[in-house]
Amino acid sequence: FRSLAAKAQASRGKPEGAPEDPEDFGMDARPKESKAEKKARRRAVLALHACHRARNAEYERALLWARFHITFSWVPRQAGLLLDKAGAEELESALGSAGALERSFGRASRGFRLLDGVVLSKLKSFPVMVWLGRGCRDCGRMVTCEPSGRCMPCCRELARRPQAPEAIKGVTMDSGAPAARFTAFQARAARPVEWELFLDVGFDGLVADISSLRASLGPDLAVTKELSGGTVFSRVERMGKRLWERSPEQTICPG
Repeated sequence: FRSLAAKAQASRGKPEGAPEDPEDFGMDARPKESKAEKKARRRAVLALHACHRARNAEYERALLWARFHITFSWVPRQAGLLLDKAGAEELESALGSAGALERSFGRASRGFRLLDGVVLSKLKSFPVMVWLGRGCRDCGRMVTCEPSGRCMPCCRELARRPQAPEAIKGVTMDSGAPAARFTAFQARAARPVEWELFLDVGFDGLVADISSLRASLGPDLAVTKELSGGTVFSRVERMGKRLWERSPEQTICPG
């Protein structure tokens, strides 16, 4: 080992027994962490990862709602046509001077326009899929849209956009007070808060054994012990509608 260490020192051009240079980037001069500090750092990193995953999951759910949720009576806003060269020429003759269809063409209704900047005269290979429609109902760009009628950039913006802040119950609203912010598609608990508990129990003879549930409830049916072991659903509001969703808190506390 000494001979190997001496060769390594010689290769770095440092004589044996010379003091270590703290600015030598080849040497790890960081203070050694204790086990408790390593565990605390690992817990902090895991908490950040969990927060990031939860935020991404909520964003994906909001994006799904923005893409597919329809708040109006649905009407076709776009149609795809598979055209050969003759069909492209016929479609070009059906388009008016403003670029809109003057009559129905296949599945495309009157008034539809070419989407995604397609120019029929520049198409070289056939058959080709061509999309016609009315464009995004939010920004008005003539691009292909999702079933909700919005283009994908508008869906992403709507999923990220927070609504106006709301006061938190029991907190006085001022310049430094925390406020609740939700995006348009995020779920928030309905007030008063309601839960449903789905509990799997065994049998006591021919009836369900609910002794564990009775032990957690008082005479007035108030929860006196932590109630867990089942699946808890909470009543939430999303897009102006009330529905039951799986609660992030799967334990009902006393009181």
